[in-house]
Amino acid sequence: MRTKYFLIIMLICSINLFSQVNGELSNLNGKRILKVWGNHYERGYAQGYLLSETIVSVFNSYVINNLMNGSPATYSYVRGIFINSFETDPEYIEEASGMIDGIADSGTSLFIATLNRDFDFRDVLIVNSIIDLIFYVNGRNDDYELLFGCSSLSSWGESTMSDEDLEGGLVITRLLDWQANSVLIENPVMLVSFPSETDEQYWVGFGYPGFICALSGINQAGVTASLNIGSDHSKDPSQTFNPIMLTVRKGLESYDYNNDSYNDHFDVVSAVVDYNQVLGTIIHATKNTDIDPPSVVIENNNQNGEYIRDYTDNTVIPGMNLAATNHFRNLYSPEYCYRYNNIVDSLNASTAITASRSWKILAGAAGVTTNLMTIQFNSVTGRILWSTTTSQNQSYNEVPTEFYLNDLLTPPTETDEEAVQASEIRVHAYPNPFNPVINFAANMNNSESLTIEIYNIKGRKIDSFKTISNGNQKHQVTWNADNCASGVYLFKALNQHNKIIDSGKIVLLK
Repeated sequence: MRTKYFLIIMLICSINLFSQVNGELSNLNGKRILKVWGNHYERGYAQGYLLSETIVSVFNSYVINNLMNGSPATYSYVRGIFINSFETDPEYIEEASGMIDGIADSGTSLFIATLNRDFDFRDVLIVNSIIDLIFYVNGRNDDYELLFGCSSLSSWGESTMSDEDLEGGLVITRLLDWQANSVLIENPVMLVSFPSETDEQYWVGFGYPGFICALSGINQAGVTASLNIGSDHSKDPSQTFNPIMLTVRKGLESYDYNNDSYNDHFDVVSAVVDYNQVLGTIIHATKNTDIDPPSVVIENNNQNGEYIRDYTDNTVIPGMNLAATNHFRNLYSPEYCYRYNNIVDSLNASTAITASRSWKILAGAAGVTTNLMTIQFNSVTGRILWSTTTSQNQSYNEVPTEFYLNDLLTPPTETDEEAVQASEIRVHAYPNPFNPVINFAANMNNSESLTIEIYNIKGRKIDSFKTISNGNQKHQVTWNADNCASGVYLFKALNQHNKIIDSGKIVLLK
């Protein structure tokens, strides 16, 4: 009987703990827009809860059955590479852990029959590192490069003066080419994030259920970043690597990542330079700004590092235009690319670009059958055009849906706006690393209680306790990990309403 009551109490606590979902899912013209707010864990939880079935479906149908040919052994091999050769920032581990909790609390089963185990946070991170892992295993593969192709064209200055909306401002059009898998075609998602962290800003990403990365994204400052696959993936396999799509997110989401007092496209450049990549990539980053140049292409791989290309490097493209496809043009000697040449031919016919012509040029010059999305951002008006591939048409031949950046980045309600503002409460864990005792401290009202929960790296809760007030608005508690093994642990701090107000990583070193 005692066990029965204990289980009931635990169930009630679980329901109370995760009853608040910091997310809102809407649909416009068949396109899903998911808004999430709060800290990383809360945003991951909201996506997991609201998109639970499709997240599991993408993993099952696309990653396991398609990319891994339904082979548990193949996936185990790839997962081993990820665990041994990749590292992920702790905030993304928290977000992935939150997603798993959200899926579980939604009632969707986490069990993956092919793997004979539950879907876990590492699987989420693998989904967000999938292109790194594919090319880690396969190296250069022209078939894969075409499948994960992508292309983009940005124009500004004298090239856009004839457009009455742009009048010299910047427009970028981007084709996202990916494997034409039915579960992806049926489930595009626009992810709109409202971080509560003080060093992060609002941003919009275009992807699929389970994506927490920035394959294509725009932040509230109007910075855009679009990831293309490069043409050389030479690497030193003894190194440790960072997932490129999460690196791009870091540059987009951070306020002034490079600490130069500007919130611009060079924050994306600096993030790509700072993090070690295994994948050869071509990243198009822009911002409508007086800083010259307003558009750059980051050519990057593990062997040769980075080359930052701008319009002054153009040898064949005229005017204030910059294009990117899937072949390096400066990091290595340029290779023939029919799509790049087609863009050149169109611009040689006329350098005058309107937003409409930018879309048409890219569709006609670089459109391929593996295309899944077309995205255009008019940085002057803030207009976003987004179209997705259907069973009948590639996205660039579909009528796009119109959005405006300011509208998207307006928090859903006044209450939600309060939720996304940075919390005054921060929990300090010290010393960190620790052995075996660590202190947790926070300044908050005496009337409030604070609960600290400790989780192991597999996401399993191993301890829970409350802080004690010293009567001066300071709450503190110590945790003795004498019975735990060395390693990384996660903590969550919850207020008296069971709302997660802070979380972080702690390291036990014995």
